[in-house]
Amino acid sequence: MKIIVITLFSVLLLGCINKKHIPLNKDIEDVVTACIINKLGNDSAARYYYKLMPPAMYKDKPILKKYYDSIESILDTAKIYIVLPDILKPLNQSEKHDVSFAIKETSIKNEFKILLQNLTQGTSEINIDLHYIQKILKYNVRANDSSFENIARIGFLEFTIPKFNAAKTKAVIYLNFYCGSKCGTGDIFILEKLNNNWIVIKDYGTWIS
Repeated sequence: MKIIVITLFSVLLLGCINKKHIPLNKDIEDVVTACIINKLGNDSAARYYYKLMPPAMYKDKPILKKYYDSIESILDTAKIYIVLPDILKPLNQSEKHDVSFAIKETSIKNEFKILLQNLTQGTSEINIDLHYIQKILKYNVRANDSSFENIARIGFLEFTIPKFNAAKTKAVIYLNFYCGSKCGTGDIFILEKLNNNWIVIKDYGTWIS
């Protein structure tokens, strides 16, 4: 009896540990994260919010070293967030039109044009693990735009479901970023998996406000 109880406990414990560390859709979440970093930077959004200079402008100048250190401290403790719904949806009609227009772009390789065509044909929704994405970014990720005391919002990101090639080494995805009532952009991201990391190789702008 003791052996059975111990075995059941071990199985449950291992199940909890594995569930804690395995993202829902790792490739999808890695693609979304790569696009966020490309669009906002891992900390450039915080840098923009605080109106700070890029490090390249002062990090090699000894006279500004103290200022640089204080900026890094601010970035490490910044209380700002982005809104990223934990459900990815198919393209709407307007986005399908944007993608169809991008397919005609001669600089896009045919293998990615096929994926873009597939992007217009999705119908289902997919959940993503925001906790997994949060670990990579320096600012907070929220699933909705509820009010948070003493926390500033950078913007609202809305991703569609990405499409991959069979080997899952190439991907395309559509992003809408809203930074205000009359502020935002739309982008089609084209990515490749290099050294086990998703890299944005082309950002095709579709709209800007």
